Amino acid sequence: VICASLDNNRESFIAARDQKIDAYRLPFQKYCNWQHGPMVLPLPNMMRLFRDLVQTGGNWKSGLHKTIKKHHLMPEDEQQEEKVARVYTRVKMAKNEREEIVQSIIDSCRHE
Repeated sequence: VICASLDNNRESFIAARDQKIDAYRLPFQKYCNWQHGPMVLPLPNMMRLFRDLVQTGGNWKSGLHKTIKKHHLMPEDEQQEEKVARVYTRVKMAKNEREEIVQSIIDSCRHE
């Protein structure tokens, strides 16, 4: 039984138990230092994880780290630093683009 939805009420576990099927969890806590957010993998990511497990001979740590979004594994302070760095980069790129446009206008006016 693979639960493909948020399973807050443990419906998949109950369904497996009712059908006498062994239920297992993905080993997030064993192989990852999950920092925040729900411990949920969307179905496409879960399928990627299973493909990776087959290809790597069952390397859970590698597979989970490839499929879990990085922000779930980052402490809050690192996330904030990364966010600030992204904003700074965007602002810097916008400034450079404006300067290039202004310079292009100045250059085109000189040639006329």
